Amino acid sequence: EQLTLVGFGVDPQAQLDLATRKQWQARGGQFLQIGLRGQKGQGAFAEDMANALVPVMGVGQVAVVRPDRVVMQRGPSARTTELVSACLALLG
Repeated sequence: EQLTLVGFGVDPQAQLDLATRKQWQARGGQFLQIGLRGQKGQGAFAEDMANALVPVMGVGQVAVVRPDRVVMQRGPSARTTELVSACLALLG
């Protein structure tokens, strides 16, 4: 499906339980952290050099993004497993 779980100023995998992470990856799901200027990350990471995106989306927020850039789900990182599970259920 090529969906991407994006974390804004937060590691998108940090709050994702292991079982849901495995399901996500089995469906081709990817991870991307977008950090504030000067922030360091691990894995797929992009730095918001202008601090234009992370403050707008909200530090600590995550979003499930389709390849056509439509946001399927968005919420606080504490709800990551719930958001990803909902997207997986929609995909069947």
